[in-house]
Amino acid sequence: MNSPKEIFERVVKGMNFMTPSLIRHGRQGDLVYELSTGPGIIQGTKIYGVTVVDARTREEDHDLSDCFRTQEAAEKHISTLRDTIDHELNVYRFSG
Repeated sequence: MNSPKEIFERVVKGMNFMTPSLIRHGRQGDLVYELSTGPGIIQGTKIYGVTVVDARTREEDHDLSDCFRTQEAAEKHISTLRDTIDHELNVYRFSG
């Protein structure tokens, strides 16, 4: 089985220019993510990016990827990823 980092790097090539410093790769259900950081627009601030890849389709999920002002907010977003994909699958199952 491939690690979250391996899956992520097959889909997303190179580093994000806005958040080039990697914090970690991880997985929430069928979603693989990268949490990274970089300098904010205002001197002395940081931004945190969460880039999400669907491990089933091997495609980047731009709707679930986002940028945050704090690591705490980014971590909260990551913690909701499993619920998001579970909800989408249930909607698909019941509507399709």
